[in-house]
Amino acid sequence: RQIGDSIKSSENNFVAVLTCESQSKGNILVVCSQSVIDRGVQAGKLVNQLAAIAFGKGGGRPDSAMAGVPDVTKFDDIFKAAYEILNKIL
Repeated sequence: RQIGDSIKSSENNFVAVLTCESQSKGNILVVCSQSVIDRGVQAGKLVNQLAAIAFGKGGGRPDSAMAGVPDVTKFDDIFKAAYEILNKIL
């Protein structure tokens, strides 16, 4: 979350999708600037879509959201899906 907060405070026009693995479980963090929220991207909705790929779920606010995922082998698929989803919206 600290990295996400750092990105939010230093960037103006972005969507960041971050993943990490700890003890064989994964987490996804999505953070969005207000400018992309205004264009239809919401971190809470996006993180939930991405987490489903790895059999997880999550949620949060339009600007910041987290999810837990049990299958970290799906991280590459998550990044590909994020690109495709964001490409359609933006």
